Amino acid sequence: MMHRCLRFSLVGGLLLLQSSQTFALPDCSESEPMDNCFGTVTFASGSKYVGELRDGNYSGQGTYTYADGEAYVGTFKDGLFHKQGTYTYSSGDKYVGEFKNREKNGRGLYSHTDGASEKGFFKDGEFFYETKVK
Repeated sequence: MMHRCLRFSLVGGLLLLQSSQTFALPDCSESEPMDNCFGTVTFASGSKYVGELRDGNYSGQGTYTYADGEAYVGTFKDGLFHKQGTYTYSSGDKYVGEFKNREKNGRGLYSHTDGASEKGFFKDGEFFYETKVK
């Protein structure tokens, strides 16, 4: 019985080690196209992206920070906010939830700086709350 647990732990550990190496992208190089790498893109406007790049687009995990301090941290697809993420507004309000094509879309939690929050979902740009939390 003890051998079986040890064998499972060793195999699980090796798989975990192997998977963490598989998902680590190399740093982007200025001499090569930004493809399948991790990099930083700074814009003249003062906005900045730090994260995974694939085929010249933001794809995978990343952070996009606007010049005014607003920021999105989460998953990108083809340069757009996609799936799970957190959007923090310059006011300090925060939305944690689902996105599709850069827009809030799906379930999420909108938290206000005064401590109030609303749990619900976005559909077609409109927020429908399920519960208000204070």
